[in-house]
Amino acid sequence: MKKITNLMIIAVVCIFTTTSVFAQATKNTPSKQISNLTAAADFADYGYQNKSSLALITAASILNATPANEKKVAGEENAEFSAKQLLEDAKKLANGDQAVLAMITKVEGQKPEKTRGSMSELLAYNCRIMAGAVKVYQITYVANSKAEISVKSSAAAIPEIIVENSKGEIVKSESSDKGYFTWTPSKAESYKITLKNASTDDMKCVFITN
Repeated sequence: MKKITNLMIIAVVCIFTTTSVFAQATKNTPSKQISNLTAAADFADYGYQNKSSLALITAASILNATPANEKKVAGEENAEFSAKQLLEDAKKLANGDQAVLAMITKVEGQKPEKTRGSMSELLAYNCRIMAGAVKVYQITYVANSKAEISVKSSAAAIPEIIVENSKGEIVKSESSDKGYFTWTPSKAESYKITLKNASTDDMKCVFITN
């Protein structure tokens, strides 16, 4: 318990003390907001795989500091990657531990920071992609502003990210990192985002974008 707690504290400190580094990052690297949501997804994945309520609480705390817009996905239930859901699951894993429950109550009391409203608000969804299948999203991005997509997978493989503009043209990423896709739209339009699972195993993912 102590080892896991220390690990999470160190990680969270690192996340929130690298603001200046991200402020000076190049256009090919994730923004601070995307990096924070990706870190939350990492903690959540660890928490669910290892039944760690502390990891889920840490993920929820990060989400409160960098909240994503909790929009529903058509045809899916509980698809949003939210602090509320993480804390509910953390309670189930707490097994009545009063110290852990107190931590959950404290995080529940945190007021999520407000995000600036626009067509490109932060979004984060849970998704499951069957082996050899795809997951498709249709999202509108603003013009002349860095668009970012980050995908965290619980499996060893990472889904391929394919982006098409409204004309069906494939967009080339400005980043070569797997699991991270960035480009700068020349105009505001709807893009088709396809996550392709080319592996032979099903995968659970968190899809993050701005």
